[in-house]
Amino acid sequence: MTNKVNIQSRKFALAVLVLGLMVCTGCGSKPRTYRVAGVVKVNGQPATGANVTLHPASDSGMKSIQQRPFGKVKEDGSFELSTFSANDGAPAGEYVLTIYWPTTDGDNDQLNGDYESPERPDALRVVVNKSKTEWSPIEINTKAFSRR
Repeated sequence: MTNKVNIQSRKFALAVLVLGLMVCTGCGSKPRTYRVAGVVKVNGQPATGANVTLHPASDSGMKSIQQRPFGKVKEDGSFELSTFSANDGAPAGEYVLTIYWPTTDGDNDQLNGDYESPERPDALRVVVNKSKTEWSPIEINTKAFSRR
């Protein structure tokens, strides 16, 4: 009887191992990313230090992506997106782009939150192609803007 229990225990352990491997096959997989670059200017000037974030568009079928592609605007106004590692880009698809430009003390948005919400009806929709994507410059013109 001990031999029979031992065989059943091994079969059970093997079944658990196989099931665990099947479940975890997709655990560590990440979607393929494609390089994305752009430029952000406010009133013709580079938005140095602004944070650009992509949010999957509600109708894109990409809501399951946990990590949001993001980038920081450089002194010349350019940015590159990162999702899983530095400058790796973003998965292909349609997104809503948001911009948060912190003041020097980091407490406020220099754009008064006008470009921070992906739910805005006039939010900027962008597409990441299955190849390197370079967007046209994002030009924000606002009379209320003043550097803080």
